[in-house]
Amino acid sequence: MAIPKRRYPVQQPARQARVIVVHSRGLQETRSRLQIEVQALHASKIRKSIEECKLIGEVINTKVINFNLHDLKRRRSFDLHWMTTEGAVQFVKTIMEGIKDSEPIELITGRGVHSKNNEPRIKKR
Repeated sequence: MAIPKRRYPVQQPARQARVIVVHSRGLQETRSRLQIEVQALHASKIRKSIEECKLIGEVINTKVINFNLHDLKRRRSFDLHWMTTEGAVQFVKTIMEGIKDSEPIELITGRGVHSKNNEPRIKKR
């Protein structure tokens, strides 16, 4: 038995909209340097005590927060890449406490590509 040909194209499932943001070369270079520094700091946590890991995590979080506040300069947009989970949650709480209106904010998180089991640590809920 022959399979009938379809006259109309099959409807594909809708894809999530992606936003493409173009940054200046200077910002891209700053972000690349930050990524390299933070990756080295994360790698340095191997074979360290819990206290030392927490201190390194605080250094990482401080670097990312400074990048957001001084380099990113996008209104109400905050990049949480590379932060520790606890640091990211605390940073978002601080942001929310400082906002006095109902205007939305944008939180940029990763997809978990560099996380354990490729699972994002911060998820949409």
